[in-house]
Amino acid sequence: MSKTRPSFKYRVILSDLDGVLWRGSKVLYENIEVLKTLANEMNIKIYFTTNNSTKSREEYVSRLKSLGFTVTMDYVITSGSLTAKILREKYGEISVYVIGEKGLYEELAMRNLRIVRRRKPEAVVVGLDRKLTYKKLAKALDYILNGSLFVATNTDATLPTNGKVIPGAGSIVAALIEASGKKPDMIVGKPEPWMYLEVLKRESISKDKVLVIGDRLDTDILGANRLGIDSLLVLTGVTSKTDLAKSSTKPKYVCNNLKCLLNNPRIL
Repeated sequence: MSKTRPSFKYRVILSDLDGVLWRGSKVLYENIEVLKTLANEMNIKIYFTTNNSTKSREEYVSRLKSLGFTVTMDYVITSGSLTAKILREKYGEISVYVIGEKGLYEELAMRNLRIVRRRKPEAVVVGLDRKLTYKKLAKALDYILNGSLFVATNTDATLPTNGKVIPGAGSIVAALIEASGKKPDMIVGKPEPWMYLEVLKRESISKDKVLVIGDRLDTDILGANRLGIDSLLVLTGVTSKTDLAKSSTKPKYVCNNLKCLLNNPRIL
């Protein structure tokens, strides 16, 4: 019989993906097994949150299921999916010009936002685009200068992938800020509060019952700290103990891997 731990103090977990469940193509099985135990044996609700807008929620659900999670799109929040939701709720079925990849286009289309390529849009939506061209960047700049909303899915300067670091969506956003002299009208991804607020609203739960798990101080942990939500930094991703020592952003907990969630009396 499975041994449950009813004393676990958190009822909802918001977990990042890259650096927590996988790092590039490397799967972090120890962390995965802990999260599955929490979900299956202790009835903890787990939301997966990511700033990566290149993949759709459907793609993430497929990968999560292949790793043994029982999950639906309702429990996956990407910066792309939340950008689409906020734009639709705030402005209706507006036209958008997109700098981004397949996953971002799919999420915007799911919300019936009208994707345009050859005429001025009501909003320019910027995510990571690894096939970005100068022509596309120039077109986005022209639209922003002529009054289109400037919307950033996230401002991550870099993206770690397979042992390397590549420019992230924030690098593209920074180029448009520099060229236009304008800051984005909206930034959706972490450390902005929108992902975490979305879950708090859905669950109607107090902050002290929520735990944020992530591997980045400048997004996952900073976002949680700003809202007064407990956070756990896991050292299986991009942040080292040296990075933590140098940073003014501190999590409530620090663990080498997620086994601490089952073995640490401070968390249980």
